[in-house]
Amino acid sequence: MIVELEDGMFDIYVKLKDIVVSPANFKIWIKFLKDNRNLKYLTLKRYAHAINKFITWTLHKPREAEESLLDYLLRYRKDFLLERNSIIVKDKYDNGEISFTIERIILTNSTKSFNSINLEMGIIESYFTFLKEIGASSDSLQSDEIDWLYEKNKSSSSVHSGYGLAMRDSLLEIYGKKKSILRPLKTNNSGNEDKFFPFHFFYELLDMSDSQEKLLYLLCGGAGARVGQALSLTWLDIDYENKEVYLIDPRSDMYSPLLEIPRISLLKERYNINPNTDKPHVDIAFKYPIPLEYGPLTFITHYLESEVFKTFRYIVQIPEYVAKHPFVFTTSTGNRLSVVQANRLFNKRLKQLKEKYPLNPEDENYFHTKQLHKAKGIHSLRHMFAVAIADIGLSVPEIGIDTARALTQNMLGHKNPASTEVYFKVANLAKKYYKSIIKEIEDGNKPAIAQLIEYMSLRQTKKGNYHYGKK
Repeated sequence: MIVELEDGMFDIYVKLKDIVVSPANFKIWIKFLKDNRNLKYLTLKRYAHAINKFITWTLHKPREAEESLLDYLLRYRKDFLLERNSIIVKDKYDNGEISFTIERIILTNSTKSFNSINLEMGIIESYFTFLKEIGASSDSLQSDEIDWLYEKNKSSSSVHSGYGLAMRDSLLEIYGKKKSILRPLKTNNSGNEDKFFPFHFFYELLDMSDSQEKLLYLLCGGAGARVGQALSLTWLDIDYENKEVYLIDPRSDMYSPLLEIPRISLLKERYNINPNTDKPHVDIAFKYPIPLEYGPLTFITHYLESEVFKTFRYIVQIPEYVAKHPFVFTTSTGNRLSVVQANRLFNKRLKQLKEKYPLNPEDENYFHTKQLHKAKGIHSLRHMFAVAIADIGLSVPEIGIDTARALTQNMLGHKNPASTEVYFKVANLAKKYYKSIIKEIEDGNKPAIAQLIEYMSLRQTKKGNYHYGKK
């Protein structure tokens, strides 16, 4: 059982018969992750869930006398994560007249993809590595060999690399990260980028949605926002006069141009909300800024941008709701819309579209419908946006590939350029199809190319203004 403590901390208690077990130094590890690695509430919660599952499994599948920690973890991965064998407990009852046995499932595995399994195993490895470093365990999951590929990638993405600063090889031999002996499962490195929602059906999705849904889809698909970022939109972030929309992290000191009060201070002082601890706010992750350099969102087309401000006018701002919080996206009771609820709404629309457009290889729009059936979750709209912007960069000489890469990275809020590069690889795989995106963008709408070039030139002039600063 995971116990949530104060200040976003966690502890674990697992009961075996009449004995309650808590993992050694777990609270110290969580505090280390929170204070030293600056991991946020939702990430810490995911770490706690991974360790809770593993500890529960170990109580029913104990480590054998001569079994190494590596072999034990590989057994856990194979038995529970891959083969998905549940932990079943048999309870026997006998009152002298009748006796029977009841089977209870106390642990099941919902992890499916190899990427998710690798993530869980990495969390467990991190926990044991921490125990080794503080002297609480003699087991090691690291070899004596330096992970040079990791150090190279870390150095290239570091802010110091721009100044030519890097740690010498002799120092890396001492302080560099060691290679793990727990090898991850091989996965398809393309991830979910090719599961983008097809632009071909985007306007139909908007037409079938109510005003609040439509606005959410415009932010995610039209401007590339993550769902948690879009759900953080407040009425204070909409500049009608200048036709600009801002997305501000509720946990940050950033502020909108309409009210120069740090967002976290505003929520605490005016609404008595602590986004770091209060539910449901703590469950809605924002991640990195969007754009990466704070500023207004940029939409694929002027038409989609105009639809955003038209849609705002149809969303009624009810005073009693606003008294609770300033966030735009709400439930029928006035509470903040959660990520789960937003995905549920989107998946309902996605199901309707899939039923309307079944897969038919003979259909001239088969590529579009096939892409529609591959799409999963509201995050597929962000992938759609990224692929469309990457395609503009690949197809339009006025922008150029290097400018397009820099633009796409900033618009998506990617700290690592490699996260952006995958969309350009996806776009190259089916360039004939993606060229149709440009046509659809241009049909009946002014293309966003001029807007994108203008945005790139204005970025530097706007930098340093009120919405980039901190209070």
